[in-house]
Amino acid sequence: MIDQPECLKFFHQKDNFPETFGRNAKWPESFHNRRLGDKSFTLWAGHFGTNVLNIMIICSKKDVILITFHTEFSQTKHRIRNFVVFKIFIQSNFDMTSLPRTCLKIFPGLLLIIGLVLPGCKKDNNEPDPTPSFGGISIQFNHHFKGVPLILDSLAWSDDYNNSFEINELQYFISDIRLHLHGGGAYQVATDDGIHYVDARIPESHQWYPADQIPQGEYDSLSFTFGLSAVKNLSNRFPDPPERDMFWPELLGGGYHYMKLNSKWKNDTVPELRPFMMHLGIGQLYDPEKPDSIIGYVQNFFTVKLDNSSFTIEAGKQKTLVMTMNLEHWYNGPPNAFNLALMPMGIMQNQPMMHAVCLNGRGVFSVKIE
Repeated sequence: MIDQPECLKFFHQKDNFPETFGRNAKWPESFHNRRLGDKSFTLWAGHFGTNVLNIMIICSKKDVILITFHTEFSQTKHRIRNFVVFKIFIQSNFDMTSLPRTCLKIFPGLLLIIGLVLPGCKKDNNEPDPTPSFGGISIQFNHHFKGVPLILDSLAWSDDYNNSFEINELQYFISDIRLHLHGGGAYQVATDDGIHYVDARIPESHQWYPADQIPQGEYDSLSFTFGLSAVKNLSNRFPDPPERDMFWPELLGGGYHYMKLNSKWKNDTVPELRPFMMHLGIGQLYDPEKPDSIIGYVQNFFTVKLDNSSFTIEAGKQKTLVMTMNLEHWYNGPPNAFNLALMPMGIMQNQPMMHAVCLNGRGVFSVKIE
């Protein structure tokens, strides 16, 4: 069979796989039994979820290549975004615990392949044991107000206009976390289709353990989408709570809230608590002559860039990204400082206000690497 370096080189050539393919489509017949010169290799292909396609190739009796294609899914087509290659060495004394857990999770058929190949494998004492070339990350989400950890339902906070308020609910999505390599390029987290839901009242949601195997190297910064992109913000995407309960009304554009930040405020002249609901999602454009007529929609998701966040991914090790939402920035900016006493009860169906809040949101997060 074909040797591993030529086999791997073949799959780095874009012309050897289609750029787009149907969700349930089969690969071209010529792709299954490719030949290079007078040698051939064996290939298996299969989907996992909606945004990952897995290709497994037996290049020789000692080498198996698993290629995971991370794709963007839009209704009927996948478009290849990037791919990650796992090289798996098959040896007579193969230790299953050395297999990357991601490979086991995303391609269970690997166990069957190993069972078929293993009997014919012999240990090559001259070949050094493989060393991992991937690391991992975990993400911790914290919520502070001017450096103080958030306490829900406590009248402990104030805006720049001396209005006191309490925060009762904080729920949001982040997605498409990208780790930017020194010198160019980026790796995008693919676990759970790259989407994570955080709820201040659900401690378990404050930790995320992506199964991605991150290529080792120096990373300059990270970025992510606050909310959900237009491609991912699809109605009925989440069938179960709590994510399901973030739905955004179909009449207003559908999909899901990017964030619910609900609070109640009061001041010296308004002694009774009054609600303020800072909800972000798809915005609406209205016909000026018919105020109740929606003539268009605005995607309000935005990119958060955390430039001062360099770190190193080391082979076989894990980094923790501690991401803190600094809540005072939602209310006080920059660039916009909101006087709760002059704000409406909520900002849904108020695109200018949602846009102003989104501008504040770009500076809400900070990160610490551990």
